[in-house]
Amino acid sequence: MKTKYIKIFVFLFLITLLSGLLLFKPFIGLADNADYFRVIQPLGLEINDYQKFFYFYNEYDINLNQGNNIFEYISNVISPSIPNEEEYVSTQFIIIKVAMILNIIVKTIMGLNNRIFDIRFLAIVYIIIYGISLYYIYMNLRIKKAVHRIIAFGLMIFMFCDIGYIIYFNSFFGEATIITSLFMMIAMTLWIIKNKSPNLPSIISFYIAAFIFVGAKVANSPMGILIAIFGLSFILLKKDLKIRITISVLSIALIITSMHFYTKSPDWMRKVTNYHSIFFGVLKDSPTPEEDLRDLGISEEYLVLKDTHGYLYHNGYNIYSDEFKEAVYDNASHFEVLKFYLKHPTRFIDKLKITAESSIMMSPPYLGNYRKVDYIERLKLTNRFSAWSYIRKQFVGSAFLIIILLFILFACILIYELIKWIRSDKKSKSNLVSILGASLLFLIAGSQFAIPIIGNGEADIVKHMYLFNACFDFMIFLGIIWLLVRVSQLNIKKYVKVNVDKKALITIISAIAIIISIPPIINIAKVDDNVDIGDTIKFGTYNQESIDWKVINYNENVGYLLWSDEIVEINEFDHIDENLNDDMDNYGSNLWATSDIRQWLNQDKSNGFLTEFTQEEKNAILSVNNRNVLSAFDLDRKDGGSRPHYWINITSIADQNYEQAYYMTSNDKVFLLDIHQLVNYVFENNIRVNKYFGYNNKKVKMKYWLRTPYYSSSSMVRIVDTDGLIYHKDANVKNIAVIPAIYITDDIKIVGGKGTEKSPYEIRIK
Repeated sequence: MKTKYIKIFVFLFLITLLSGLLLFKPFIGLADNADYFRVIQPLGLEINDYQKFFYFYNEYDINLNQGNNIFEYISNVISPSIPNEEEYVSTQFIIIKVAMILNIIVKTIMGLNNRIFDIRFLAIVYIIIYGISLYYIYMNLRIKKAVHRIIAFGLMIFMFCDIGYIIYFNSFFGEATIITSLFMMIAMTLWIIKNKSPNLPSIISFYIAAFIFVGAKVANSPMGILIAIFGLSFILLKKDLKIRITISVLSIALIITSMHFYTKSPDWMRKVTNYHSIFFGVLKDSPTPEEDLRDLGISEEYLVLKDTHGYLYHNGYNIYSDEFKEAVYDNASHFEVLKFYLKHPTRFIDKLKITAESSIMMSPPYLGNYRKVDYIERLKLTNRFSAWSYIRKQFVGSAFLIIILLFILFACILIYELIKWIRSDKKSKSNLVSILGASLLFLIAGSQFAIPIIGNGEADIVKHMYLFNACFDFMIFLGIIWLLVRVSQLNIKKYVKVNVDKKALITIISAIAIIISIPPIINIAKVDDNVDIGDTIKFGTYNQESIDWKVINYNENVGYLLWSDEIVEINEFDHIDENLNDDMDNYGSNLWATSDIRQWLNQDKSNGFLTEFTQEEKNAILSVNNRNVLSAFDLDRKDGGSRPHYWINITSIADQNYEQAYYMTSNDKVFLLDIHQLVNYVFENNIRVNKYFGYNNKKVKMKYWLRTPYYSSSSMVRIVDTDGLIYHKDANVKNIAVIPAIYITDDIKIVGGKGTEKSPYEIRIK
């Protein structure tokens, strides 16, 4: 009876938690990035007058014939007579159709408009599948101790109910279909292993999930072969001929299905992903682009497409034409791209470092999570139940090393268990299947670590790492569970001698403690006899308080680059864009040269930032020429550059193609850092990226402005959020901090203090 109540509690808790996070106000989900059309159009769903990227929408028109009754209406949902304009096909359609039917039935019963599809019905379907999957995963973990079961349950909730995973449920992205089908496969596998005998329902459930998984996205289809081969291992657990025949037939069918989905991907999709794999993959940031083109068999005529994105900019070429196909795609298919990376392993590793950094994000940071009726602020992101997402973000700059290390550790566990199984007198077939299942998870994670960069270059790579994240996190989950169980089984006395040399032990522990306590000396540059990069200097006054600055760079031709260690103000970047007449859509301008914040920072009267600085201090601040990236809406002002500045929010690589980006020059005394200065002078020098604001005797972490615009918008400006990553907000958003930067002459005297935050240096003007 007690076990029965535990099962009920676990299931109800999972469903309640998932529902509470997604189904109640304020609703959250993912905005459209232009991918929705190919999914909803062939199903008869439409939406009008909405802004892509910025807001989540939960209501869509059902543009299907209702027929004479509800049954004809449902029949039209199941088989809509609508041409598939983009020829896109996915098993995701099955889940959406189930949700549409549920929407129609419930709204008809309640007397509501059943011509409107509420996307929360789709979330309900996903919640049920996902909740059942998590329930079966937890209940079939081979854990005996109650405390271990509690830890496993808490860890499962903490990791896999994180909003970064489940926010996709309120969207038309295929990632929701992928994770629910993946976890259903895992759940059925664990059930079969624990019960040591597959029955027909468990086998059918496993293969249905597998069929949905491989058909959810084209990139998944090759994995169907691996899953089918693994599925054959269930034959080891059952002597029943009917079950064995069923498993064999379904495995063959899964392989055929995988091949079908791979070959049926739309022609336009194959072309644009191939384009990305070459020009936004192999050639992007390449030190030898001409040589790379020759290796790929492509004419150097196409060198002008280096670093370009297929959806944004391709220098006037028609990348979907037969001529382009013959000259480019026929010579450098995805397979040829793979061969290139295998022949150039160091280049491949460089790309994998980018995929590793991109994998720390679990949901696209450029897609708003809230409806416009709930929050007028565009592109507002949720932090609801996101502790695991936050932890993952802390590994910026070291993600590749962490991932490789954990892959090695997981491989060691697999090898250990396999050797243990081989040496055991009684070879458990269920244990062998569990080892094979974990190996399959390892292979899928490994392939998904590389496939996005091979198949689509660096385009939209954050979203494309979703499946890798799910598999990798489940590897971490299984590894922790394995460790808990194995440590509890160890007989410590068997491995540790009683007569230990205490002096030797103390010496070893002390040595380890000393090594751990030594601070790492990384990127510390001496810029003066007294001053180091990262030192704190007291200089100038604002609001009658002296300002502490960090030394973040030194240029012998200019001087010291100082960056305020404190938030000096909270303000808009720019109030209105004077070039726009429409007040309703006026969100300010992201052009630094004309911004209100630039005017205020350089103003030395009427409450400007420099008002309280002494004349000597003002004289010590240098006027410098700053390079400022431009958005697509200000290219008529450009002084140079040849490319849009492509955005990614990972701090370690956020200044990608900065040197090629369109820019204009401005002359400033006081300025905000741009994306290049933040990455190279702050992040790379291990200077604290986060900034705090004193409020009611507390220090509150705040987001702050950079002066770099978001290329595809006239109003969006890059900001550094409280998680230390880069996002963008409209220029007229008021709750964002101002962190000024200045160059000061090296014709100064550094006196007093130790250069620390508690004891900063002071400046004396010579």
